[in-house]
Amino acid sequence: MREYQTYSSAGRSRDEAAPKTERRLLYICGFAPHPNSSSSGQKIAFAKIEEFSRSFARIDVLYFINELEELDAGRASPPWPANVADKIAIPITKGMRIAAGLLMPHLPMFVSVRRFAARREIARRLSDPAYTDFYSDFSQGAAVLSRRQLARFTVRQHDVVSKLYARQADNAGRLKKLFYRIEKAKTRAWERGMWASVAGIETLSEEDAALIRHAHPSTPVKCVPPMTTVALNPQMRTAATIVPGRMIFFGNMSRQENIDAVVWMASDILPAIRKRHPQAHLWIIGAHPSEEVLALSGPSIQVTGFVESPMELFAQAEVAVVPLRLGSGVKIKVIETIAAGIPTITTPVGAEGIPPHGLLTIAGSAAEFTDSVCRILARE
Repeated sequence: MREYQTYSSAGRSRDEAAPKTERRLLYICGFAPHPNSSSSGQKIAFAKIEEFSRSFARIDVLYFINELEELDAGRASPPWPANVADKIAIPITKGMRIAAGLLMPHLPMFVSVRRFAARREIARRLSDPAYTDFYSDFSQGAAVLSRRQLARFTVRQHDVVSKLYARQADNAGRLKKLFYRIEKAKTRAWERGMWASVAGIETLSEEDAALIRHAHPSTPVKCVPPMTTVALNPQMRTAATIVPGRMIFFGNMSRQENIDAVVWMASDILPAIRKRHPQAHLWIIGAHPSEEVLALSGPSIQVTGFVESPMELFAQAEVAVVPLRLGSGVKIKVIETIAAGIPTITTPVGAEGIPPHGLLTIAGSAAEFTDSVCRILARE
């Protein structure tokens, strides 16, 4: 059995004691790392690159850009550390998804399309003897690698993707339900193979780490909880800044799990809250609101779109609401609102992987969610 101590934060193929001047890292990311991304995971990925830049003479970054990330295409290039040399951006298109699905039907779609898109670049990079260390971020980053190639990599898994597909299947119509069930089965098989093959795994939650240890006791696993990507000075949020009845939801509003959450909030939860607290109103904060989200705008719902900094809006919130029914893994938005000192109501999905906290309340139904918010608004 491999011992945990043999596994560092970046998979090694050479001498563990190699000095910084000789160390070169190949970093593969499933999405586009950026400190100003509209998604928290990409912010965390960029922070990891900055952390690695203090330990390596050179870092080459290979990352993928999918259709959702194209929405952020107008932002400025990230401030890459000076020792980040090659930056290889690989786009993912609908045409690639179709071709990859036909060529590799046994693999989940997120796996097959990344292997199809990056196969030549990965082969070239992994044949380069100059690399001393190998790290892959997100399951989607590991997706591009074969089992043999994975043996050289430490993988940071942000979430268990098969859980995501299982929840999507539970909440989908008949045809989509079948699609998500098939993807869940293929993803579960791929995940088990990946866990058994890698040099080591990092997770964002102890819950995911325990699941992987149970499935593959010989794979070195450690939990490295994420830090908040939003820092609010507690002095900014006071009784004078809080707007009575203001609820906030914060997230990338092009993501399906966030769209589903605010639509459910608007249709099944907010009306019941307003019957008991007529001053209650919801601010939906985040970039790229879909047409479905924009349609929610009205007297009791404000859709802000992108805001440069949510600090002022965090300071005004009486309560944060995170009624997630889809998705998987640690929800950074929940960590962020708790860190800002805001009472936060969420679902079991939203609380996944987050330790109990005095500001966190978990509600399993629309009625429980309504009651939990109303208790905060009534100062009970």
